[in-house]
Amino acid sequence: MNVTTIIARARKYAKCTTSNVSDTSALDYLNDIKNEYWAEIVQRLDENYNWQEWKGSLVSGQGEYTFPTKTITSDALKAVKSISINYNNKSYTNGGLIYVRATPVESISLAYDWDYYVNNQSEDKPIFAIIDNSIKIAPEPLSAVTDGLKITGAREIEDYTLSTVSADIGIETEYHTVLVWGLSELLAMDKGLPPEDIAMLSNKYEIKKSQSIKAMAERKE
Repeated sequence: MNVTTIIARARKYAKCTTSNVSDTSALDYLNDIKNEYWAEIVQRLDENYNWQEWKGSLVSGQGEYTFPTKTITSDALKAVKSISINYNNKSYTNGGLIYVRATPVESISLAYDWDYYVNNQSEDKPIFAIIDNSIKIAPEPLSAVTDGLKITGAREIEDYTLSTVSADIGIETEYHTVLVWGLSELLAMDKGLPPEDIAMLSNKYEIKKSQSIKAMAERKE
């Protein structure tokens, strides 16, 4: 479904029209539902369902790198699963870089300040920490390495517009109905439907959401 179809179906379930809730408001609500639904998918599916890979170049003396943003050829990064690093351009015989998997840490729980690890951590046992939308690595690279930083994680889904087509929803077509039911609940609340009607829509949304995530988790690779 494209965005206009999702909104139209949600309006039907919520018994409202454009005079009750404008397209602009409905779109805002839909993006709220999309963000909530996608965050739950990312949190609950700790496997390869939506994980992607990004590569970035190491910069000599630079230990902090921002999350990849959306480009023509790749999505933005939402959540990090793993970080691998090549500090020295070592490669396999076929030319592929040899990466060392970095260990995730919480910087606040470390025994020393971060600078200690920047200067003392071994390149054979790197660590990384996520600070807001940045990745900090230790030790810092002593030389530049093209594609020396490999990130595995979950992609971000950009906010929709009223012209967003089905292919750009970012969630499989079979689960677009989850967005419909979630949006219908918010539209019903905005219109001021009776609590029992809102509760019915909310229950339908939670059931559809739970069923969809269960199906995603059980799907075969």
